[in-house]
Amino acid sequence: MPMAVAKRRVLLVDDVADVRFLHRLALERDGRFEIVGEAADGAEGVELAAALQPDSVVLDLLMPKVDGLTALPRIRAAAPGATVVICSAVRNADVVEQAASLGAAFFDKGDPLEHLADLLAGPTD
Repeated sequence: MPMAVAKRRVLLVDDVADVRFLHRLALERDGRFEIVGEAADGAEGVELAAALQPDSVVLDLLMPKVDGLTALPRIRAAAPGATVVICSAVRNADVVEQAASLGAAFFDKGDPLEHLADLLAGPTD
């Protein structure tokens, strides 16, 4: 009997509930992920990252209260083992470079959601 592979535990952080819903739907359908929490702003995302210790975090860039680039180092400190993907429709070289310098990958919301799943899954051996 094959051994079950643990699903990657994902935290979704986006101020738009419909975007969180679409990401949840796509990632759960993929089969490799379990959504363990959702946050509507960066401050809540930091709190949930500390409490839940997810394997991966999908982090929106533009949010009220605390934006994604401000929340990113705090999330990395709260859940140091997590893969973080900045997810935004705002794509410019500075944002992509800043996300990378803070230890996150970048996903354009206009790209197919399968690409987001591959970024969250990390490298394959």
